[in-house]
Amino acid sequence: MTYMNNSDGTRNINYNTVSNLCDSNLTVGWYRFVGAAGTILSATYQGTPACGSHSTGFIPYNVYANFTSMGQSVIVLYCFNEYAINACTYQQNITITYCDNYYVYYIIPGSSSNCNFRYCTT
Repeated sequence: MTYMNNSDGTRNINYNTVSNLCDSNLTVGWYRFVGAAGTILSATYQGTPACGSHSTGFIPYNVYANFTSMGQSVIVLYCFNEYAINACTYQQNITITYCDNYYVYYIIPGSSSNCNFRYCTT
């Protein structure tokens, strides 16, 4: 599988500066998060500010516990919320694949009509 490494530390949930960052410029494709970005997409609501955006993203349940074998893939609902509302204001299906001790994600950028959408990592 071919994927892009993403080490952007501003998408980590511990980056608490609101910079109105967004992911509308991401290329559709497979990503692995590494380095300062962390290693997985967040599975918990973070509120704002987090990962440099007002519309932080999260997987609304702990999907990672469901992976039992290498190469296993699952399509999950990814939530974007706006302005500290713990809700799935906007949703996007993504695919997660478990590789040898890491995950890769098939990501579709958030809507360009709301440029604050951000995939958050930990």
